[in-house]
Amino acid sequence: MTKKKTIILVFYGITRSLQHTYQSIFENIIQPARIEANTKTYCHFFNQKEINNPRTAEVGTLNPDEWRLLKPDVFIIDEINNESENKYIDELSRYGNAWEDSGESLRNIIRQLLSLQRITRRIQADGGADLVVFIRPDMLIHTKFPFADWLRSIRPNTVAIPYWQWSGGLNDRLAVCGRQSYGIVGERLNQATHYCKRYKKPLHSERLLFFSLKNSTAQICTTDVRATRIRFNGESANESFEHVKFAKRLEAFLLCNLWPLLRLSWKNKFEFKWKL
Repeated sequence: MTKKKTIILVFYGITRSLQHTYQSIFENIIQPARIEANTKTYCHFFNQKEINNPRTAEVGTLNPDEWRLLKPDVFIIDEINNESENKYIDELSRYGNAWEDSGESLRNIIRQLLSLQRITRRIQADGGADLVVFIRPDMLIHTKFPFADWLRSIRPNTVAIPYWQWSGGLNDRLAVCGRQSYGIVGERLNQATHYCKRYKKPLHSERLLFFSLKNSTAQICTTDVRATRIRFNGESANESFEHVKFAKRLEAFLLCNLWPLLRLSWKNKFEFKWKL
């Protein structure tokens, strides 16, 4: 008897608008995953009662229990650790502010990446899964996730990302990862300072993901699933679902597929010689 595959669905960051997105998440992600594999839902959120981001017109009181709509199998709810956030903010602020606000966006990104890191480490402690799917909870999902196809095609070192809206890097709103690659996506906060030092530029979320993957042995592919960000007040963000330009896709292939393959081949060759 063939052992059934395993999937972990991961929600993290700020719930923000889950009351508006949950039904689409349940119908297009959770239900289809349960049909195809042994599926567990993991969540990490901070006990955050307010949101304050004037840049996106999101200011107000949050429902700290909104995460319960997901009915997760594993959940971690932490208190906000300003000391930990400030350590990163003090370090990264020296390179500028990509959002040109008063620092609210940078703090939100750091908080999101800390949340992602925290739940990734729990997944690692629990042994991982054949597929680990990271999804922001503020995304209104428009297409059913093709889990049957992914379980056949996603290799252990693969990361599948949406083909749209890369913003100079790679779309970081959702990622479908194999057993060996999910840690690269989930631990990318570790690369934040390296990214800023390397390029002498402020932290940028999509470009950080690109930087983390191209400096790893993971390989990327694209997926045509679509989703729209929903703001705190229920309004939809403007999304473009056009394919990124060919030159950008070629760059991503060379840096995130061909180069990691060469790096991995060299590593295996070196290890083989060392063993001899």
